[in-house]
Amino acid sequence: MQVGARSEKGRTRAQNQDRYALIELDSKGLYLLACADGIGGQIAGDIASSLAVSRLGEHVQDASSSGELFKSLSRVMVEGFSEANRAVFEQARIVDGRMGMGTTLTAAVVWGSRVCLGHVGDTRAYLLHDSRLERVTNDHSLVGELFRKGDITEDEAMSHPQRNVITRALGAFEQVTVDISERDFECGFAVVLLSDGVTGYVRSEEIMHIIGSTNPAQHCADVIVQRALDRGTPDDATCVVLLARKMAEGGAAS
Repeated sequence: MQVGARSEKGRTRAQNQDRYALIELDSKGLYLLACADGIGGQIAGDIASSLAVSRLGEHVQDASSSGELFKSLSRVMVEGFSEANRAVFEQARIVDGRMGMGTTLTAAVVWGSRVCLGHVGDTRAYLLHDSRLERVTNDHSLVGELFRKGDITEDEAMSHPQRNVITRALGAFEQVTVDISERDFECGFAVVLLSDGVTGYVRSEEIMHIIGSTNPAQHCADVIVQRALDRGTPDDATCVVLLARKMAEGGAAS
């Protein structure tokens, strides 16, 4: 396994409100990846994203230590998202000046050849396998809904004036619905998490070319984020990458 991540402040942002986690839970191919994008502008978006990532990370680590994680990756992921949502919701409710804060959150638990993904918001997850890049998540946003209906193209979605209008986020309500998907792979694969500061400026074809190269995971993350920055992204830009490449002998590259 190879892992890498990079996060940078957007051109028009006073602070970076993206947060990510990249945690090796054991030495046998068990990882947690997460990416969150705080919303609410100056209303503590950075606190919301930090809180969500840390609570999810704590829950998954506890479940790994107790063995609960291996009984059901999906159940542990849903529980972790629920805890993260509750933490953000309570902060917004009880702390002065934080009403209206929230965050997106997309995460992956990778256990050998199995990947479990959880998703709320418009931070995206992609899987590269069989020489094909698959976008696993649907954007919970106004523009995402228009794109799924076929009302706009990918190019139009990337430049749409309402592309930042989110329809589902952590902290908005006491309960949250989490999109879950779980996959098993027989050969090499890659997991990529991207905040909208990247996906609004780097096309999927470019992501596939970069991730599908022979470069290390950290180099891939650096190139993807730098490309968004070079194109003037006003939003914070974050990329988290895990590569499980198949070696000639049939094993995963380390």
